[in-house]
Amino acid sequence: MQKGFNLIPLILIILVFVAAIFIPIPYYQKDTVCILIYPTECKSGWQLGQPLWKRIFQSNTQQTISSPQPTPTPSTTPDETANWKTYTNNKYSFSFKYPSSFSLTTRNTNKLIVILEDSKGEFDLISEPYSDNFKNSHPNKTVTINNIKWDVFSSAGSCDGLTACPQIIPYYRTIRNNLIYDFTFGLREEDLTPILNTFKFLE
Repeated sequence: MQKGFNLIPLILIILVFVAAIFIPIPYYQKDTVCILIYPTECKSGWQLGQPLWKRIFQSNTQQTISSPQPTPTPSTTPDETANWKTYTNNKYSFSFKYPSSFSLTTRNTNKLIVILEDSKGEFDLISEPYSDNFKNSHPNKTVTINNIKWDVFSSAGSCDGLTACPQIIPYYRTIRNNLIYDFTFGLREEDLTPILNTFKFLE
């Protein structure tokens, strides 16, 4: 009799535990809540909530299941110089790329002249030793392109090689190892900039 009597509290504890897990838990709804579906249902006062096991299961599910995040697609900018030609001059220690639609010719006297020409006109790169004649030059501005500092100048052009023209010819200039590099571009600065972006000195 004593052993059977001791089992009763244990059975009651088990029943209470099972009831707490599986029986819906009542709660008091202070404010009126309406579910906006047809027909509209509004609730207030004492309500039956979800059983404890369902709350635990839903909580664990929400923590373990996460919505997949979209993988960002890297943006690629097309390289406009991919199909360009490359000119390299080891004597003057530089190289640059230019569009395949341009023709390139060079002249070598006491200085190097590289002529780039297309249907719209031409660009000239002139490289020569630095001299005192360049000391009094005053640039209009200075820009840095591809980690190279260029001074921007403007000068009067030449119509026939002798007579000055009223047209102003702007040009870029940089100096390295006692050599002058002048890039004339006329009125096509926006066309020259992509070429200057590829200009570099050889190590």
